Amino acid sequence: MFLDQLNDLTQKIGDRKVGNLIKSILYWGLIFPVGFVIIRILIDYMFGREVTLISYIPVYLGSLIAGLVFVGPLMYLVSRLRKRKRN
Repeated sequence: MFLDQLNDLTQKIGDRKVGNLIKSILYWGLIFPVGFVIIRILIDYMFGREVTLISYIPVYLGSLIAGLVFVGPLMYLVSRLRKRKRN
C-alpha cells in the first residue's frame, strides 16, 4: 500500500531518476531505521535488559540520519551503476 502511494507520487514527479532516488532515500531513511530499532528492542528483551522506548530514540535518530544522508543516496548510485553495466 505504501509503495503504491510512493509509485503514484514518483509518477507525478515525472522524472524516473528523481523518483527512484526518492524511493531509495525513503526506504533507507524511514523503513530501515524502524526495523533496526525493532530488532534492537527484541534483542534487549531476549537478554532480559530493561526496555524503555526513550533509550532507543538516539538509536533511531542515528540510523535515520545514516539512512537519509549516506545509505539512501549510495544505494541509488549503486543501482544506477548496475543498470549501466547491464546495458
